[in-house]
Amino acid sequence: MARIVWITEQFGRGGGMAVSSRRLVNSLRDRGHSLNVLHLIRKRDADGNEGFVFEDLEGQWTAINAHDDLERLFFLKRRAMEGCVLVGFGGGIPGYLAALWGKWLKTPSVVMFRGNDLDRISHDPSRGWMVQFAAERADIVCAVARDMVARIEGMTGRPALFTPVGIIPERWRAFPSDEETARRLRAKFSPDGRPLIGIFGHLKYKKGLPIVVDVFQNYGMGSHARLLAVGELPGDMAALIDTSYPPFLAVESFVDRESLVPYYLACDIVFIPSFYDGMPNVLLEAMVCKRVIVGSRAGGIPDVITDGQNGFLFDAGDSIGAADVLSRVLSFSPDALKNIGLNAFQTVSTQFTASHEADILESAILGLQKGT
Repeated sequence: MARIVWITEQFGRGGGMAVSSRRLVNSLRDRGHSLNVLHLIRKRDADGNEGFVFEDLEGQWTAINAHDDLERLFFLKRRAMEGCVLVGFGGGIPGYLAALWGKWLKTPSVVMFRGNDLDRISHDPSRGWMVQFAAERADIVCAVARDMVARIEGMTGRPALFTPVGIIPERWRAFPSDEETARRLRAKFSPDGRPLIGIFGHLKYKKGLPIVVDVFQNYGMGSHARLLAVGELPGDMAALIDTSYPPFLAVESFVDRESLVPYYLACDIVFIPSFYDGMPNVLLEAMVCKRVIVGSRAGGIPDVITDGQNGFLFDAGDSIGAADVLSRVLSFSPDALKNIGLNAFQTVSTQFTASHEADILESAILGLQKGT
């Protein structure tokens, strides 16, 4: 079995990366591997000071405000890291530390790129060097989309490993109570019976929110369907949408991830118009709930969706293309939409499970330990 130190800025509850981080850690622990999690947290105390605080709990090292004092972490934990595989979950600071400390300690390192860490940090002149360093010096470099794999290989001239996101399908099983809640939600958000199109998650710019607004405002989708936004909207966009588009829009800002199933079930289509992305959890969650996806060809979305078979694709940033695809899908018969949803469920439940995700990473880590 492997001894692993998992270095991350994202862990536990919260956004998609935090959920993925904990899921992978739990999967590897369930397989008998020894994992210590080094969770780097940046925040101020009640007095506004940024002091270094370190908690060493069983299986988790929590370093608060440690980003400017990372050398202390290294010297404090170097003995515990010797002989371990260092996994940087994220290509920014975690990936940089895994690659750097791996070289210093002469122990294997793995860097896992997930989305923003490659796309955004690479374009930040003050931090882009960390991405390059990690990609060039880690023993294994992973990415959640084949497009990202190709770009990393272009940067480094070295092979990278495709490690698609996985979910636990059983946790998204719909019960009769979920179906009943979904019917109530649908009546609430589409009282006139128009089709309901859902967008989910942290609805920031990269997720294509301007495309959503464009499609509904400028290309007439608001006269054919209603839009349900489930998740956090940027303040300026929330205010704009709230004042400009109330006839066709409803926003649910505070829905626990554990309560999302009825919201997915209430929607005819889940719309994922990202400009760029990794492999969003929303994509897999909605598909395992047998929803029809209309998504952009961004990040790992086309690695999961085969256009016309288990969902539908349009070019990223193309509002006209998105509107055309949505209109076409809305014209399908209920039976045709049901078949697409069933194909979506089959794809995720057989190819994009948490077990499959852990298999790939586990095999890579064990291969490092054996020197293969």
